[in-house]
Amino acid sequence: MWWGIWGIVGLVLASLTIWLKCWPKASTRLRLLSTIFKVMSTVSFSLLALSGVTNKYELIIVYGLLICALGDLFMDYEKMFMFGMLSFLVCQILYIFGFLTLYEMHGWDKVAYLVLILAGALCYYLFALSKNLGKDKIPVLIYLIAICTMLWSTIPSRSSATAGALLFVISDSLLAYDKYVGRIKNRDFLILSTYFVGQFLIAWSVVVK
Repeated sequence: MWWGIWGIVGLVLASLTIWLKCWPKASTRLRLLSTIFKVMSTVSFSLLALSGVTNKYELIIVYGLLICALGDLFMDYEKMFMFGMLSFLVCQILYIFGFLTLYEMHGWDKVAYLVLILAGALCYYLFALSKNLGKDKIPVLIYLIAICTMLWSTIPSRSSATAGALLFVISDSLLAYDKYVGRIKNRDFLILSTYFVGQFLIAWSVVVK
């Protein structure tokens, strides 16, 4: 059960990250430390997932987590935001490929779930985001489709992977709204808590089958 240590380490680092991000009097050095904790938390979750890998498709999910750690770094710097989005886009593609291979979906359910999820994503894009996106309209739309497809790819598992994917979608939806529409109260707590718990659950799904 030694692998459980990585999960605990990741959650502790995630908690420290949220605390530092939410502390209004945090100095520049402490904010830098919060970025380090954020990256290392996701790396810890990838090590947790790695301990449960039994095939190459589960390993793809570990790669996705590691790419997310790179995205965590970019997202903490405004000028690197698009690089962060690109990193997370690569992560979503890896997750999709891994989950679709691990969890098969049959019949019309496959189409119905995808249509419903993408329809919801498109409504959110058109009615909440699009008029405020400016030059970022296409990148945001592509990313939104990717992360919602990732959620869809986890549905057959009916496990922590689905719950984690849903929290990931919620986190990124809050982030997009806060960036492009208007500031959300307690943004750091809401965005980071859903993100970290989501990533932990995705990693956990590889360990506990």
